[in-house]
Amino acid sequence: MNKAKVLIFGAGRSSVYLIKCLQHYLQLQKEGLTIIAENFDALPNVLRQEANISCVISCINETIVNRYVALSDIVISMLPAHLHLEIAGACIKFQKSLVTASYVSNEIEKLHDAACSRNLVFLNEMGLDPGLDHMSAMSLINQIRANGGKIKSYASHTGGLVEKSKEENSWNYKFTWNPKNVIVAGSDGAQFLRDDTIRNIEYKKLFSSHSTISVHDKSYDSYANRNSLLYQEKYNLGEVSDIYRGTLRHEGYCDAWQVFVSMGMTDDIEILKFKKELSLRELFAFFLKIDKTEDLEIDFCEKFILSKGHHVFKKMNALRMFDSNAVDFLKEGTAAEILLSVLLNEWSLSPFDRDIVVMKHEVTFEKEGLTYLATSELEVVGESNYYTAMAKTVGQPMFEAVKLILNNEIKKVGVLTPTFESIYNPILLSLKEQGIVFKEKIEPLVSSISHKSHNKIK
Repeated sequence: MNKAKVLIFGAGRSSVYLIKCLQHYLQLQKEGLTIIAENFDALPNVLRQEANISCVISCINETIVNRYVALSDIVISMLPAHLHLEIAGACIKFQKSLVTASYVSNEIEKLHDAACSRNLVFLNEMGLDPGLDHMSAMSLINQIRANGGKIKSYASHTGGLVEKSKEENSWNYKFTWNPKNVIVAGSDGAQFLRDDTIRNIEYKKLFSSHSTISVHDKSYDSYANRNSLLYQEKYNLGEVSDIYRGTLRHEGYCDAWQVFVSMGMTDDIEILKFKKELSLRELFAFFLKIDKTEDLEIDFCEKFILSKGHHVFKKMNALRMFDSNAVDFLKEGTAAEILLSVLLNEWSLSPFDRDIVVMKHEVTFEKEGLTYLATSELEVVGESNYYTAMAKTVGQPMFEAVKLILNNEIKKVGVLTPTFESIYNPILLSLKEQGIVFKEKIEPLVSSISHKSHNKIK
């Protein structure tokens, strides 16, 4: 092991498992871990009190970034993606390698030559999605090709959820990652390839166009995730006729979330101001464009053509959307910010909640005149409301990557993602020892992958 001083920017809920692993690893080396964040609310007290952890409460500015990057051996950014550039610039200046869980931006990509000239590793997309999805997909795809298979289609689905509740009317969802991103998810619409044809789904129809996917014998909703076409080049899948990436939710979520989208409650542009005494019932009526609230339940059912016994109505009722006494929510902000303030009251993890991460890859391929379906499935259950499955599947891959860089086991330099065999193979082997295991299966297939589309609420 090489001794090292490690610096982390950010201490949100997705950082906890990474911090736990690094603390123990560095303790064995008698080295320290410095964490810089605006607050440490998501970090358990027991971790904050570890002797080799230094917690610095600060906003991210040039002075702070330069001071602490200069003193470190390797830098990890768990901050929102738009803040990575300043940190990356300091890493170039002081010749430090960098690891992030974010998609590679155009600005970060432009630092490739500078990182190469300084022999630095700038490893991005190193969390769950993106990250673990890349590594497990590339492992499966390359195994198929190595055995003479010709890939015809690729589909992948990932979800961060909670264990299904036994409570009637439950959404079976709570926040396990950035809550604001959950509210505005899919707002750019989605693109994917089906039957050699590019399909575009606009945001207003995204959640009503979901599919039904089985993972570990459990059924989930899958809605299209961003631009799947980008993965043709990333995974070297130029020959496929179908490519699709989806986000998973428990069954029934997408139908109900489509209601919020249709009503404009996820809009994040226009600023709204409401009187302080506004109730949730009045707020819901406002977005439903109804002046009076006496018959709100009936008006809602008529607008969306459903009954009070329908699961969508029950989900809205469970969020107290018809409650005249519910007043504890934001009264000024975008519709998305107001909705977020409502959901934070209902969807925050309790000490008794256990989250889950599920992922599934489906690859059809031809070999010796026959067609096969290869699947790779993952299910990880959280340990607690701090050490969540989300935090583990984001943090553990990042931790393994940091170890590889510290021990000079990554020979490539520049701006990278974990799509190289020399990176993902050792990481996947280490993850397997930590209980992050993909169950792979190959079986003959008569027809290509099919997804049951649900185009409207029934």
